[in-house]
Amino acid sequence: MGSVHPKLVLREAKESEAQGNFKDASRKYASLIPVLLRRDKMSEALALCEKVLSLSPESTRILLTKVLCLLGLKRENEAVEEVENFAIAALRQNRLTQYLEMANEKLAAHSFVLQKFLEKILEVERTRADVFISLGNVLLSQAKTDRALEMAFAAMKTGLQEEDCLKLIKSILDERGRIEDYQFLEKLINKTWSIDKVKQMLLKNSDPQKGDDSHKKSESSEQSSPSLRAVDEDNASTLKDLIQKLEEQLGERPQGIETLTSLISEFKEKALTVVREDAKAILDMSIAFKEMGLIAETREFLSRITSESELFPTAQALLGELEFDSESFFGALDIFQNLLRKEDLDESTKKSALYYVTRIYCELGDFKKAEGFAEKLAKIDSQYRNLGSLRSGIGRNLEKNTRR
Repeated sequence: MGSVHPKLVLREAKESEAQGNFKDASRKYASLIPVLLRRDKMSEALALCEKVLSLSPESTRILLTKVLCLLGLKRENEAVEEVENFAIAALRQNRLTQYLEMANEKLAAHSFVLQKFLEKILEVERTRADVFISLGNVLLSQAKTDRALEMAFAAMKTGLQEEDCLKLIKSILDERGRIEDYQFLEKLINKTWSIDKVKQMLLKNSDPQKGDDSHKKSESSEQSSPSLRAVDEDNASTLKDLIQKLEEQLGERPQGIETLTSLISEFKEKALTVVREDAKAILDMSIAFKEMGLIAETREFLSRITSESELFPTAQALLGELEFDSESFFGALDIFQNLLRKEDLDESTKKSALYYVTRIYCELGDFKKAEGFAEKLAKIDSQYRNLGSLRSGIGRNLEKNTRR
């Protein structure tokens, strides 16, 4: 902008807008956004982004700037929505190469949001190696080596950028640190084995991190499995019978979505007449729904446990687990952080919340924050679930980031 004063540009932008010259107005408003960002005025910059987009919806670059503003304001869920809109616009305007480069550069410090951008692209465009490679690198930065390998081999299948694909695979193998894996890479380089065969061998042994996760899930299931604590002597057996009946009917796999929907709806009505307002019974039903994979019903029943109930923290922790499992990491983070703010939180729920916050920050690539919460958990219970291996992984990533 040179020596031009921002207030003068703002006045000119408003004049152009009043005259109906929206293209000129949007250009002038857009020129003010970097000024506001340099002054760390995120709210004002966001407001101008929205102004530019209202005047000139095709200004796709501003969508990415809006994402950065939202991230600066800690409005991560909205940032994810906007980055997906940015991806859709990049595809619609056939400017994927240009916008992919921008996203990789601007969102490098926000790996989870960059991941969502790339995954949105791959819902439509699966013929470009560069998108798979970018996502592979993002997943590698999050220590998700198995998923990163899948992206690398998907890139190989396109027949493009073979050298970059091999470089990514080697980086993944370096991260995994298994000497025996490199023989398979050699066979891929020498083309003595097919891509599919090498992929099969490298993915045959699951990622240690994922191994820990699966152990966690079974352990968590064991810990939280519904004992169906008695509502009262009469209702307890009724509740158990209802759950057993639904499990049996679901096991028969009724044909058609209408049949299944009707079955679940009928079951919910019967369950509600049994549990009424009893928080323990509602929680038991929620756990049962979760284990049957009926996520919407789980959420519905959990919402019936109000903040006045002593079981509210337990219900919220279960809701946080649902958010985490569905990869809604920011939603899960809000839930667990709110729980940790409670002074009278029981130790079991506190440990669970600390554990999940640690894992969420690992998923988001913020290993420094993950380290802090892992240390808090270790002070309470150093043997909690797979905390030991989790801390080791955090340490490796912090060391790797330091070397960079």
